[in-house]
Amino acid sequence: MSIRAKNITFKYFENSKTNVIENLDFTIPEKQITILAGKSGSGKSTLAYILAGLYPENGGFLTSGEVYYDDVDILALTPDKRVRYVSMMFQNPDLQFCMNNLENEIRFCLENIGVPENEMDGVIYDAVDKINIRYLLYRNFNAMSGGEKQKCALCCILALKSECIILDEAFAKIDTQSTRDIINIIKLLNITVLAIDHNIEIWKDVYDNIRSLDGTMPKTIDFQANLHQPGNVILSTHRLTVNGISYPEMKFAKGSLTAVLGKSGCGKTTFF
Repeated sequence: MSIRAKNITFKYFENSKTNVIENLDFTIPEKQITILAGKSGSGKSTLAYILAGLYPENGGFLTSGEVYYDDVDILALTPDKRVRYVSMMFQNPDLQFCMNNLENEIRFCLENIGVPENEMDGVIYDAVDKINIRYLLYRNFNAMSGGEKQKCALCCILALKSECIILDEAFAKIDTQSTRDIINIIKLLNITVLAIDHNIEIWKDVYDNIRSLDGTMPKTIDFQANLHQPGNVILSTHRLTVNGISYPEMKFAKGSLTAVLGKSGCGKTTFF
């Protein structure tokens, strides 16, 4: 299913003299992974919200333009009908959840699109097993890491069986290996995907094309673990244990830039 946007002009305030997007034509080919690049403020997320049907229904003013999924006017559909065509993953997964855990969240999603109750368990288990996170099914969202929450958000989308997925910096809180695992899952779904992402490197083996709203393309960052090693230590830890993992000693030097890496759920945010 392809996505076609024609003559899109959008602004957030009715009396604003400046449009966020102006006279934009944009096409996403069927069953391809398209990366949307561009500088911050260029309108990438705004366009994603329009393509997903969230704008102008929930904010802003679309002064001109149409959005079609094949021959279906997506902006004319109610949310329960629209989700069959498109679902969206946000950068902050907390914005998507209404319930307290993944099992209840998926069940809530399925109720909203009229899935019979006797079919729900099968859909739920199929979705979580595709990402291998059945162990998160009954854990409270408040006890999850950012990366674990994003995996849960993707599970909800898989359960809804949308024909297109839009991702707005969806992997910002997930470790590199988990990100690659999820991207590979998305590739196997063989559906239409639009991904807003500054990190093209993680998509390099799967994307089909790259589009830009402002003519700029992101650069690959060569990350180095030891950027600076001054001798004046201002913070240190001793015999620290996080999530059952012991760190006998960690030192952070004055003026240094230190990256703490690890898989989603290993305790990085708890450590901070």
